[in-house]
Amino acid sequence: CNTFDLNYNNTIILDKIKPDYIFLFSGNLISSKVIGKASKGVIYVHPGLLPWLRGTDVVKHALLRDLPIGVTSHYIDDGIDTGDIITRYLLPINKDESFNLIKVRLNQLICATFVELALSINDNKRIYSVPQNKRFFLCRKTNENENKKFMELRDNNNAYFLYKRFLSSKDNIK
Repeated sequence: CNTFDLNYNNTIILDKIKPDYIFLFSGNLISSKVIGKASKGVIYVHPGLLPWLRGTDVVKHALLRDLPIGVTSHYIDDGIDTGDIITRYLLPINKDESFNLIKVRLNQLICATFVELALSINDNKRIYSVPQNKRFFLCRKTNENENKKFMELRDNNNAYFLYKRFLSSKDNIK
């Protein structure tokens, strides 16, 4: 993973403006120094359901692990997708939806979640969060075998069936 660290001039700008929050719009890691510049925290909307899908390629890993697709807003800490959870949203999947459309709608859900959080902050609403009590396997870039299996699952519309099974399960993710 690459660590994104603001250069000296940008760090000075953050010192001058003293932000309450920083919204992170990429999955890159940032340094503790940058995290500390926001008095109330750095917020990211992750394209997977935390704590079950941390790391990268999480949409592929969701299908590979029989988990539904969704997003999680959370505070950034020194770990990888381990900060306190603010919100989690499940992405509804339609039966004949292509995987490309699912990815587009997932990105729309990410944007809507950022907007919802920004509006809440603008309205001086308190942002509640809960710690992640469990740590699951860190998702890495999918390998060739995982990509082949993912393609089969994608072609068989498994995202829809996982979504429907999740909705009807008594043991769905809390």
